[in-house]
Amino acid sequence: MTERVEYDENGQLDEVVTEGGMHLERMSEKGWFVSGHRKDGSEFCIWFEGTVTMTEERPAVTPYKADAPTGQTPLP
Repeated sequence: MTERVEYDENGQLDEVVTEGGMHLERMSEKGWFVSGHRKDGSEFCIWFEGTVTMTEERPAVTPYKADAPTGQTPLP
């Protein structure tokens, strides 16, 4: 599965696919489909209606050492 975020010709969110196993796709003006793939190969699917009011991409968080005194020490 190739990770991607796609927008339609009007700049509206159309599809999101992640290597982690999530797939969100617009099926109609307000109809959406989302699926989550489980480690055992099964998946959970939801069809819903609604409007996307905002999208935001967030960068990955720097991993931290679990045994650091403050719990906030970035890994080298």
